[in-house]
Formats: sequence, C-alpha cells, structure tokens
Amino acid sequence: VGVPTFQYAWLKKNAKYKEVVIEELVSYNSRQPKILVNLAQRVGYLYNRFIEEDVPVSWAHPGSWRKLQGLIQSKAGSRELQLSLKETFKTIFTLDEVDAVGVWLYRMNKKVIDIADYKIIKVGKNTE
Repeated sequence: VGVPTFQYAWLKKNAKYKEVVIEELVSYNSRQPKILVNLAQRVGYLYNRFIEEDVPVSWAHPGSWRKLQGLIQSKAGSRELQLSLKETFKTIFTLDEVDAVGVWLYRMNKKVIDIADYKIIKVGKNTE
C-alpha cells in the first residue's frame, strides 16, 4: 500500500533486517500487464534503495520457495500454503502475505511446521 517512497520509509522504520529478500517477478501468463509494470517499478525502486544503503539483497523465484514447501508450482501452490498457514496460526492471510511468508521460509530454509510456535502479528490498515 502506498507509493514506493512510503513503502521504503515504512520498511526502514518498522522492519528489523540484515538482508532483504525479494520475490522475482514472473511475467509470463500475466493477465494484468499494467499491474505487473507497476509492481516491477516498485520492486526496482526498493531494490535500488536497499543497494544504495548497502543492505544485502537476494532474490527468490516463486518456484523455488514453492518447491521447498512441497507445493504445486503455480498460484495454486500459494493457495495451498494459505490453507496451511490458516490452520497453523488461526489467521487468514491474503495471497500477497502468503507469498511473503513463502519467500521468508525459503530464505530461512524452513517449512511451516518449523515455525508453528512462532507468533505472527499482522499489521496494517485494518489489523493490529
């Protein structure tokens, strides 16, 4: 939510990190190319800002994190993970949040079962 400058400022203020991991954009089969272009611009802006700040940035392909979780290699795999997270944390995650968790799990080399005792707090406009 928000323009890229707001997103970057929010991350700098609210997130604790030593490294940033960005999910690679997969453009084939995109039904909404305008949204894909907008997302690519946002990702590029954030990537460059973190590089300027000497923050290590790595990339995670959606297929890689889905494979680690043993999921179907498509958006259906994200839906599978969404159900698993809902069962584990008794919280509803959007597909974007699920993808973010998938990337995080990939970078940490963990599966959902490995984080079952974690406390996940959703923050944002309508949640605390």
